[in-house]
Amino acid sequence: MKSFRLFKRRDDGTEMPPTESGYKDRPYYFRFSCRGKSYVRALDTAKATEAQDRARAKYNEIVQGVITGEYDRIDHTKIRQDTTGKIKALLEAYTDGPSDASLSTRKNNCSSLCQIVAETGSIRDLTPVAVRAFFADVNKKALAEPDQATAASMRRTANAVWRKAKSLFTPKCLEHYRQLDLFHPCMIEFVNAGEAAKFTGRSVPKVAYNPPTDAIIAKTLKAWDELADTNRDLYLAIGHELSFGLRISEVAQVQWDWHQVRNGYPVLDSSAHVKDGSGLLQVRALDPFFSQMMATVERNKWRGEPEDFIIPGSNAYRTDGLFRAATNWLRTLGWKTHKTNHALRAYTGGLIAMRYSIYEAQMFLRHSSVKVTESNYAHFIQKFKPADIESIPARWAVADATPKSADATSPAKAAKAAPKGAKSPANTGAKTQIASANRADATSDATFQFQVVPPGSGTQPPETDLSRN
Repeated sequence: MKSFRLFKRRDDGTEMPPTESGYKDRPYYFRFSCRGKSYVRALDTAKATEAQDRARAKYNEIVQGVITGEYDRIDHTKIRQDTTGKIKALLEAYTDGPSDASLSTRKNNCSSLCQIVAETGSIRDLTPVAVRAFFADVNKKALAEPDQATAASMRRTANAVWRKAKSLFTPKCLEHYRQLDLFHPCMIEFVNAGEAAKFTGRSVPKVAYNPPTDAIIAKTLKAWDELADTNRDLYLAIGHELSFGLRISEVAQVQWDWHQVRNGYPVLDSSAHVKDGSGLLQVRALDPFFSQMMATVERNKWRGEPEDFIIPGSNAYRTDGLFRAATNWLRTLGWKTHKTNHALRAYTGGLIAMRYSIYEAQMFLRHSSVKVTESNYAHFIQKFKPADIESIPARWAVADATPKSADATSPAKAAKAAPKGAKSPANTGAKTQIASANRADATSDATFQFQVVPPGSGTQPPETDLSRN
């Protein structure tokens, strides 16, 4: 009987010499003969000391199995078969597994992993070499990019891809793979290498919130108004992003009965799948966007049944197709931010922070803490907050319990209908009041109607903490 020998393999199964590139990150195998039969076993580690310990343990197990005739003990030491150990099988296991992420998020995470390793490859391709090569390739392209901001954006994107990809390897997911016989220790080494290789520090400076110019904002709001005649779904999607600061995934979930009134304020209020995991979406409406949008809804009779989605169609259309359409629309208008749809939410959040306070902006944006809001908007407020905050167009929308005619609707129409010499609501800080009539059965399904009320003719309801409702 001879002692065992450690070695490493290439992808094609042939033995790899220690001088070959990538040798360090390859897992060890060991080979030995016993009673005229040769045995080869995987050790599932690239560390020499650990490989020696595992080899001794397997060696003793095999020898004892041969001596006693307990061949099951020998089978348990065999190289795991890769018939199901493919990346594709891993992706399927993750998609159907115990992850807390939504189905669309899981699919995005799977796509990110496939940007690092090929879907057609083996689970054993999840090596430190693969993830280092991914970041090295991005860094090479970033270094060749003459524009510093673009180079930083490329590195941030790579980090975002990695962040999604490593979501497939949480402790909960790894345990699920063990149950399916898909787990391999290389997964842990893959994650550790990725965390060490990702971009940090000055190479990925934080993106400071900096909205488009006033000209682009004006052009966007004008184009949004014109969408009412050409693209109902896109109009409502953009309108809800402006009026409520919704993320695109949240817009896809909104139903007509989410529009309610709380303590005199029009709000969106319902259970929902939201980023903070609370399962609840409560946010106050912001004018002039809300009044204009809801006036258009009533004028065009777009309101559906209470439980209808505001955006009809398949889930794929609401979460992906419409998202892409909104992105393309904003790009054509001159928006160059990395996340165009999110930029609309940031724009209205910035208005609220300047018009009211950073704390009001936090509530509107539903950030976990005011520190998150400050880190994104404090510099913007310091640089661009106007001396006269009344010049900022943002106002909380308010609801009037008395039903009004739906004809005197948008701020633009109200300005045209104003007496000669009167100032427009946008310039005077006029309060746009939205009349609502609750249904007789008190189901809280409100039908909003609109009227622009001159300054000084009414007072706003008291400030309300929506999180308590």
